[in-house]
Amino acid sequence: MDLKEGIIICNLKEKQRILENITDFKSYKFYTLSEFLKNLTLTYDKKALYYLNKELGISVNNLIEILNYLKYEQLFRDISHEKTDLLKKIILILENHKLITRNEQFIDIIKNKHITFLNVEDSFDFSFGCQILKSLGVEFECKKAEELTYKTRTVYAFVDLVDEVRFVFNRIKELLDGGMPLGKIKIANYSSDYDFAFKRMSMLYKIPFNFESDKNILQTKTAKDVLKLFKEHELKDAIIILEKDYQDYPFYEEVVSIVNDYSLTSFDSTYAIKVFTYAFENLRYPSPKYKDAIEFIDLKEHIISKDEVIFIIGFNNNFIPYVHKDVLYFDDNLLNKLGMDNSEKRTQKEKELIKNKLNQNANYIISYKTNSVFNKYLKSPLIKELKYEETKVEPKIGYSKEEDYLLLTDVLDNYRKFKIKDHIFEENIRFKGEDFPYLDYDNQTEDLNEELVSQLIDFNKVYKFSFSSSDNYFKCPFKYYIENTLRLNYDDSHISSKIGTFIHEALALAYDLEYRIKDDVDYDRIFKDALANTEAKEQLEEKDKFIICSLFKLTKDVIDYNLRADKGYKVICEPDDFVVRVTDKYQIGGKIDKIVYQEEGNKTNLVITDYKVRSIVKNPNFNNLEYGLNLQLPIYAYLVAKSDKFTNPNVV
Repeated sequence: MDLKEGIIICNLKEKQRILENITDFKSYKFYTLSEFLKNLTLTYDKKALYYLNKELGISVNNLIEILNYLKYEQLFRDISHEKTDLLKKIILILENHKLITRNEQFIDIIKNKHITFLNVEDSFDFSFGCQILKSLGVEFECKKAEELTYKTRTVYAFVDLVDEVRFVFNRIKELLDGGMPLGKIKIANYSSDYDFAFKRMSMLYKIPFNFESDKNILQTKTAKDVLKLFKEHELKDAIIILEKDYQDYPFYEEVVSIVNDYSLTSFDSTYAIKVFTYAFENLRYPSPKYKDAIEFIDLKEHIISKDEVIFIIGFNNNFIPYVHKDVLYFDDNLLNKLGMDNSEKRTQKEKELIKNKLNQNANYIISYKTNSVFNKYLKSPLIKELKYEETKVEPKIGYSKEEDYLLLTDVLDNYRKFKIKDHIFEENIRFKGEDFPYLDYDNQTEDLNEELVSQLIDFNKVYKFSFSSSDNYFKCPFKYYIENTLRLNYDDSHISSKIGTFIHEALALAYDLEYRIKDDVDYDRIFKDALANTEAKEQLEEKDKFIICSLFKLTKDVIDYNLRADKGYKVICEPDDFVVRVTDKYQIGGKIDKIVYQEEGNKTNLVITDYKVRSIVKNPNFNNLEYGLNLQLPIYAYLVAKSDKFTNPNVV
């Protein structure tokens, strides 16, 4: 393709292809579309996150999404709408702090350059960029690949995600055995759903992949200690300590780079910490990269090569093509008003792009699944629309001994439990006569001996544990090992913890006489302060606040019930920890949510309350105490009864 000298706007793969094929000197300047638009439109300094979070109270994560729309300023400047008005307000704040600019020098430069859009995806940003260039009187041309003729293809159908992945690895093994280089094999449409299966089989088949890191540094000791340092000192003093005492910490250079990048040394640490927390959350662990390994690609941007094989996995509805939803900051109604692509139009453009990619002269191996551990899936509607042939493939063995063992275990389980004999059971010869490791475990745990305990435990330290964890252990040690040690249980209910913190805070404030107006409870103030206290303890996003605020009425009902039940009694909310020494070595303590008591003669009658949000034990059976179950309230009762804080305590 003949390209005139000047500015070329394309993706990174196109740039690489052009540079590899240049035979003589050419004056080219390359930009991706996003880089080009950034130079043409409004851009902001990173300190903007600090000022906007402080002045508008919008979380850093939400600000990032909102600020992405600054580049469309010339489209919304004359539109009156709640969301565009907020953007206009943001622009004024940033102009006031001199944190927003437009690259006028770049605009002058491009007026004298030839501009080529090369195979740029048909999107609104592409149209918007063309619109800006026309308004500036800048000439440009668009070069696109030719529309391709229809190609028939086969799609492999699988019930289970693991079977799909096993098929992919078996085919890869066949390709490698046939002499194909690792670098010529690509995986498209990879998502986090496939992480566990791909990483496991990568080890079992001994096939290297360049996986992207899926972990950030926010929960590392380095990030936690640095954020704690920022909370306890003035920022400028904290940074001096950081540079002096933290040099041996992992990620030290990355953390210092972030701190220097944002230049918030002399700013309010309360808001600066929120910006640093966001930055740490978006700094990924470095993942190993191999020179000779299988790569994951974005099918939409990849430049097809005839000598490579591309596995398109997860050819499922909502994924191929990706179905855009009306969830953006600019909703569909506002997008229509601004003349921008709504969710339906974005989905249609994506569909046409994918169809064009599928029609390219490429070696595709396409597959889909209908189930995984956590989800069910439908096949892509493109299979019917493009009249692709579907075929089902039975699991095969003989490619990886370890993976074969796992597959055969499932087969033998089905036979042992249900007398089901599938084709693998019937046809299997490989494992006959082998010492196959099946049913050679019992899930029994071994008790720790006293010598090992003394090595593991420092009796001068305080160790915290949750009663739900101890319940897990006493019900089934193996369950405790799986959920609490390996942490394999699937739980995305972090919001329940935040709700619990808020309700605890609100209930505690409700008993404080400062929150009374005569005899009435000042609920507005309680909820305001409880939310502020929760935000100080938890990292609340705007969606968390929305959910918590929707629970104000429910929380009020809970408070009313508690106040009525406790009327006439003395109440202590969140008293100091109760600690009792049990032996010379051991002492036990606990933090109680609420104690309601009444002094009667020479004794004190007490009721102990522990608030529950996530899980509630109805009618706990205290006959099971000897088995380690339902220990929380009895231990609290023991601690109170043994303490000297009450006269002859009698827990009722």
